[in-house]
Amino acid sequence: AGVGTREAGVLLTGRGSSGKSTTALACLNSGLLYAGDDLVLASPKPRPYLHSLYNTALLDVGGRYSFSDVIPGIENLQPLHEAKSCVFLYERFPERVATGFPLRAIVVPEVVDRMDTKLRRASAAQSLMALAPATIYMLPQAGEEALQRMARLVGSLPNYVLELGTDLCQIPQVISSLLSGDHDIACD
Repeated sequence: AGVGTREAGVLLTGRGSSGKSTTALACLNSGLLYAGDDLVLASPKPRPYLHSLYNTALLDVGGRYSFSDVIPGIENLQPLHEAKSCVFLYERFPERVATGFPLRAIVVPEVVDRMDTKLRRASAAQSLMALAPATIYMLPQAGEEALQRMARLVGSLPNYVLELGTDLCQIPQVISSLLSGDHDIACD
């Protein structure tokens, strides 16, 4: 997934149910732009850039968080067993959707059991471990060259874990602070 401003954004990556969709949707009404969920394209050269592909959101309608402003745009009202519902956000929120932006960081969301959302540094290896399996699952023909490209991408950017608290309003604030450079970040 990806969220940001026209000047800079973050690539959100991780395993299923790690909080990528929640993070991206929490940013929808915050002033940050939404580039997509599950299907975005990150190019490492000439400088890291995230491209929106489908401006979709995948929403677990019965999940932990309710995004009531997004629900009316759901395409598949009767989702398949354990599937998320799909919403094309450009149709409902064209002013909040980005076609892309330069990447400032890679962020791996992680759901935690507390109210506050915090950001901490991660290694490139941690980000690659979050990015590679999901990407290779979506693109089974991707081989070693794709893995090398992903490694170059995560090696060229700062990497973080976003510990997602239960107060969704804090998520876009923390990401905005990261993008503006005024955030205190814990080091492991």
